[in-house]
Amino acid sequence: MKTRIVIATISIASLISSCHSDKNDHTVSYHAIYKRDTARLTLTRYKDTFYGKLNIHRAGNIIDSGEVQGKITKDTLTGDYYYRPHGTFRKKRRPLALLASGDSLIQGNGTEMEYMGIPYYAEGSIDFDSATFIYLKSKLR
Repeated sequence: MKTRIVIATISIASLISSCHSDKNDHTVSYHAIYKRDTARLTLTRYKDTFYGKLNIHRAGNIIDSGEVQGKITKDTLTGDYYYRPHGTFRKKRRPLALLASGDSLIQGNGTEMEYMGIPYYAEGSIDFDSATFIYLKSKLR
């Protein structure tokens, strides 16, 4: 009886640790600097989806912090950024587009539209050439 309990405990512990290690294998941290703004992005990627956290530290000690999520199509990540602007209580949602280029991610800009409260970029308006943030892979998680 005691051996069954020990074996069950070891099995459950190994299952839990393998689940956590799988998540860490897909999670990558990035950082970007644009003028006086610094952004830190922690992104977890799967086959066709992603999610993570994005914190933008702006000049004047202003911090925008929130979550990102979306879908992956080839080398482009599109989704939204649900955040608290300037640390306020009211959350705001904005569209997000990232282009994977080697070990970096380029944040695109475009014409923002909204449909039933869901933000998105207008068809064909995403521009990665005039990017504000270029995220470089961080060594720290």
